[in-house]
Amino acid sequence: MMYIGGGVTTQPGFYFFALINTIYWIDRIMSSTIYLKPGREKSVRRRHPWVFSGAVNRIEGRPRPGDTVEVRAADGGMLGRGAYSPQSQVRVRMWTYGEEEEVDRGFFERRLRRAVEGRR
Repeated sequence: MMYIGGGVTTQPGFYFFALINTIYWIDRIMSSTIYLKPGREKSVRRRHPWVFSGAVNRIEGRPRPGDTVEVRAADGGMLGRGAYSPQSQVRVRMWTYGEEEEVDRGFFERRLRRAVEGRR
């Protein structure tokens, strides 16, 4: 038996592989960035919710469909975060604008709560 984090496991490699898998997924998701072509950030700055495929200059990382990606202007300035869709003409559907708000579980809980409260 092996003691890890106060727990006991009969599979010593389990936690190691779980940790490596978690690090891999966090790295893949968090490191995906979409850079726009020069001048194509104007609509996002005006809070248009879509980034079209023709506006994309390059993609860093390996985002999969539905992954949250950072959207940056050609000069590297942060524009926001959105859901990536590689097969669509609408390549990114924006979740947030600017750097302030993280897209995590709390983000969706706040949005859903606000939507429900607005319908009461």
